[in-house]
Amino acid sequence: MPFLVFLLLAAKSFSVDGVVVAVDPAARTMLVAHRPIGKYMPAMTMPFRVERQSELDGLSPGARVRFELVVERDRSLARRIVKTADGEIAPPKEKLRIGEAVAEFTLTDQAGRTVRLPDLRGKIVAVNFIYTRCPLPDVCPRLSAI
Repeated sequence: MPFLVFLLLAAKSFSVDGVVVAVDPAARTMLVAHRPIGKYMPAMTMPFRVERQSELDGLSPGARVRFELVVERDRSLARRIVKTADGEIAPPKEKLRIGEAVAEFTLTDQAGRTVRLPDLRGKIVAVNFIYTRCPLPDVCPRLSAI
């Protein structure tokens, strides 16, 4: 008699410590500047989808948080969010206004070529900064699809 074998891919769970940069209750996300996540990813700033919208209550930019990051095959979730300290993120001292000149810069394009500001003068340009090595299955593809 034939039988079926089911392969269950267990979710991985990681402890995350960071500072909230922004909160979007409608999208059920928080942008967090986090410390390195042991044996998973380096420190960076990235959005995390929360399991329950109510977990965002009382969070604001500058709040230090600790939470569990659960990574499944096709999605990731932040849950058990605990605010460990209050704080405030100061607004940027210098902010460009629309039409203002951009400082000289050098970037690397998708083909590995160096691109400098003078190379782009007189052209309409769209720039998308993406993670080239992203461990979260639902975050980086979403950011790159913009």
